[in-house]
Amino acid sequence: MNLGVDIGLRDAERHKDRYDFVLENSNWGAVRAVLFRFNTIFPIQCAGGFFPEKDIRGRTIQNYGIGRKTPDAMTLASFAAGGNSYISFCWLEDSDVSCSAYVSALLEQPQSELPAILGAIILQVSENCHFAPDWYDNLSAQGKEWVCLQAYAGLPPIMPLPKVASPIAYKDLPYLSPFSVESIVKLP
Repeated sequence: MNLGVDIGLRDAERHKDRYDFVLENSNWGAVRAVLFRFNTIFPIQCAGGFFPEKDIRGRTIQNYGIGRKTPDAMTLASFAAGGNSYISFCWLEDSDVSCSAYVSALLEQPQSELPAILGAIILQVSENCHFAPDWYDNLSAQGKEWVCLQAYAGLPPIMPLPKVASPIAYKDLPYLSPFSVESIVKLP
C-alpha cells in the first residue's frame, strides 16, 4: 500500500477515537473553539478539517514528518443561522499546541481585516466550499481568479501550480469588504 495513505488513515482514526470519547463521555472541557459571528450572511460556506502546519503569516507551527506522532487537527465550519453567518474553528485539548498558535495569530489581526483573511483560509483548507451565486457572479475576473488561486493551495504539488500566499497577504482585498465580524467568542 501507500505509506502516506496508511499514515493519513491512521491519524484520521486516532482523531475520530478522541472525538468519539469526548462525545460519548460528554467531556466538553476537552473542546476548544473560536466562533466568529458576521453582520450578515458570509458568501462562502464550508465544512472541513485540516492539520495546521503554518499560521496565517506562514510561520511553521507544526511539522508533519513521517513518524509516530499524529499531527494536531482542527475543524473549520462556516454556516448561516438567523440571518448571520458564523465561522468556527474547533479542536481538542490534545491539539492545543498548534491549533492555539494558529488561532492566536488570527485573533491578533484587526477585526476589519478578518473577513478577507477568513475567506482565504476557507478557500485554502476546505475542499467543500459553497459560494453565494450573487456574490461569485458579481466578482470581477480578477476576483474569480483570486478564488481559484486560493483553492490551488490545497492541491498536491504533482504539477506546477501558482504560488499561493499566506492568508494574511489578502487582508486588504475588496472581495469580502461588505462583510464584517460582529463578535468573536473563544471557548474556553
